[in-house]
Amino acid sequence: MKKETPAQVSTNVIMSNRFIVRESLLNTNTTVLVYFKNSDAWNAYDHDAVYNEMCNKYNLHETESWKKHKYYTNTRNLPMLVRDLAITDVATLQEYSAIAKRSGRQEAKNLVEGRKAAQAMQVATILEEAAELTEA
Repeated sequence: MKKETPAQVSTNVIMSNRFIVRESLLNTNTTVLVYFKNSDAWNAYDHDAVYNEMCNKYNLHETESWKKHKYYTNTRNLPMLVRDLAITDVATLQEYSAIAKRSGRQEAKNLVEGRKAAQAMQVATILEEAAELTEA
C-alpha cells in the first residue's frame, strides 16, 4: 500500500476502542483511529479501503453482524487480512490524533450531557491517550 503522508490526511477522523466497518461510513472519506487496550497500541485505517478488502477476501456481507446491523467489529485487533492496510507512519498517526482530539471533545460533551455516561468516559480516556501520543 502507498505510504500516506500528513498532507494526505483525511479530516473526517473518528476514534474508537474497537475495529469497525460500518455501512454508514462508506464513501465518507473516513479514517478510523482505534486504540486496542489489550495491545496498548494505536492503529489507523482508511475505512473504505478496509471495507473493500473485507468484501473481497472475507465475504463481509455474509456475516451475521452485517446481515443484522450493517457493521462488523473486533475488539482485540485489526483482522489479519487487513493489517497491511494499517497506517503506520508516525507523523500521519499524530495528525489523525490531533484531528480526532479536536472533534472528539464535542462528542464527549454531548455524551455527558444526556446520553451514555460510560461511553463518554471511554471517549475522554481515548482523548487523553491521543494527547499523550501527539506530545511524544
